[in-house]
This record gives sequence, C-alpha cells and structure tokens, in this order.
Amino acid sequence: MLPAVLTAALFATSVILGHRAARLAGSLEANFWRVILATIFLALMAFSFGLGLGGGVVGWFALSGAIGVGLGDFAIYHALPLLGPRITSLFVQCFMAVFAALFEWVWLGTTFTWQQGLLSATILAGVLTALGTPGEIREHARTLWPGIVLAVLGAAATAGGAVVSRKAYAVLAQHGTTLDGITSGFQRMIGGLAVSMLLYLVLRTLQHRRDPGAEPRLFAIATPARRKAWLWIVGNSLTGQTLGVSCMQWALATIPAAQVLVVTATTPILVIPLARIFEGERITPRAAVGSLVAVAGVVGLILSR
Repeated sequence: MLPAVLTAALFATSVILGHRAARLAGSLEANFWRVILATIFLALMAFSFGLGLGGGVVGWFALSGAIGVGLGDFAIYHALPLLGPRITSLFVQCFMAVFAALFEWVWLGTTFTWQQGLLSATILAGVLTALGTPGEIREHARTLWPGIVLAVLGAAATAGGAVVSRKAYAVLAQHGTTLDGITSGFQRMIGGLAVSMLLYLVLRTLQHRRDPGAEPRLFAIATPARRKAWLWIVGNSLTGQTLGVSCMQWALATIPAAQVLVVTATTPILVIPLARIFEGERITPRAAVGSLVAVAGVVGLILSR
C-alpha cells in the first residue's frame, strides 16, 4: 500500500508546485518545460533500467501520451491559474473517473451500470457543492467558467489517454508479454512531448504575429523576473510525471488496480491542506464537505467497476 500512498502524496504536491510554476512563468512555459524535463528524466531511467523504445507497442503509448499529456496537461495547466489548485484537482481527479468509465464503455465495451450512473451524479453534486457559496463564485466570475471548461477538458483528455494505455497493455497481454512502468511512462512522454512542442510553437507564433515588435519568448522563462519558476517547474516535473507516475506503476505491479485508484482518488483531499498552507487559499466547511462527497463518489465508482 505504501507506493499507492506515495502516488497520492506526490500527485497532490505536484498540483501545488504546478500552480506556483504557472503563476510565476505562465501556463504555457511552465507546462512546456515540465514536459521536456520529465521526458529527459524518464528517458534516462528507461534506457538505464527499462527497455527504452522496446516492447512493440510504442505507438499505442505515444498516442496515449499525445492525448493525456499533450492535450490533457495543457488544459489542466491553463486551468490552474484560473481556478486554483484545490478546485482544479477536484475537477480533474473526479471527472477523470467518470470519463474513463464512459470511454471504456464506448470503446472497450466495459459495462456501465445504473449504480455507476448514480455514483457519477454523486461526484457531480460533490464538485458543485465544493465550488463554494454564490458569493465566492461571484468573486471569481471572470475566470470561473473558462477554468471549469479547461479542467473538464483536461480530465476528459487524461481519461482518454489512460484508456489508450489500457488498450496498449491489452495488446501486450495478447502476445503474452508486459512492460515495466518506467518504459511505458517514457514512451507515453514521446507523444506528450510532440504535442506539447507543437502547441507551444503554434501559440508563440500567433502571439508574435499579434505583437511583431515583442522580443522572442522561446526562453522567456530565463528572464530575471521568472528565474524563480525553475525551482517549481523542476519540482513539479519530478513529483508528477516522473516519480508520481513511477510510484503508481510500482503500486499497480503489487496491489490490485481498484485499491490503487481508491488511494490516488484521495488526491483532492490531500490538496486541501496543502493549498491552505502554501497558497493561503481559504477552505470553507462547504468546500471540505463537497470534496469529501465527490471523492467518496470516485471511490465508489472505482470499486463498482
């Protein structure tokens, strides 16, 4: 159970570090450099202790990373400054379970029962409760709905990437083989890096066309005002995509998947005290109760599958 607990703790820490990095460096730079660093870290590990590009399903894992890391993390990083770490984590972790169940039902034929529908509604009710009072919502009216849209899109893409990874493991099982978590994590990052670089270059090109006189911003994070962001970006890269994902794969190798997912589903709850300590985010009783209800719905949804 230790690796599953470490996974939840690392994911919660990653959310806080990612929020700080996005505020200091901007969402685009923070996510772009985080993906590059995670790819380097995982490549060193995969070619040293894993199979590198071996296994025969690199295409499936790269597609998983293109969807989950490239598109999903891009949306999540842009949601963080708009919603804050607590609400972003809540939306992503809770709606990811709902989307994963839906995608598996549509593509892989996994049964979706009425109990799972009820639990999905419970998750939605908990999330809506955790958003806060009408007064609190009005305070963030200008960024609330764009942030929610991005967080939900991020959850959908992350779930889609996870389902594609399941397909990759199913292909491996058909051939009587398997793949270690470090190798699969690195192969996922190949697709994630490709999409992240494409999005970065497209958006930077569009910004340059709108303001031709501006200085090139490819290395904007190296400016004095943003150098402090590197500490948070490196920390976020290590805790999330590198160590967090590796611990999750370690847990899946020794613990039933349902138990692992139940533990990692507590990430939004772990974010609550961290957001209060490091970001000074005010946590109301309503937010705490709503988070508990939503996470309980996620746990029930995972156990019912």
